[in-house]
Amino acid sequence: FDALIMGNKAHAEFRAQFEAKLCEMSLAQISAVNDPPHLYRKYLTKLTRDLRSTVLSKTWLLDGEGEPPRKPSTWTEVALAVELELV
Repeated sequence: FDALIMGNKAHAEFRAQFEAKLCEMSLAQISAVNDPPHLYRKYLTKLTRDLRSTVLSKTWLLDGEGEPPRKPSTWTEVALAVELELV
C-alpha cells in the first residue's frame, strides 16, 4: 500500500489498484482502512503533484448539480474531483 503511487498510470488504473489494496488491508484487518482522514491524506499524496495541487486549489460539484461546490473531505471525493478534472 505504501509503495503504490499514481506515477504515469491513468487515474482509473491507479484508483482500481488503490481500492484493491484497501480490500487486501480490510481482509487482513488492518485498522488504517477504518481511518477516513488517513485514507484521504494517503490518496492525495499518491496522486501526481499536478493533480494534487488542482484538487486542493478548487471547489468541486461533489454533491451534484444544484448543490454548492466544495472541497473534498474523503478519499472517494478526492477521486471524484480528479475524475471531474480529467473530463
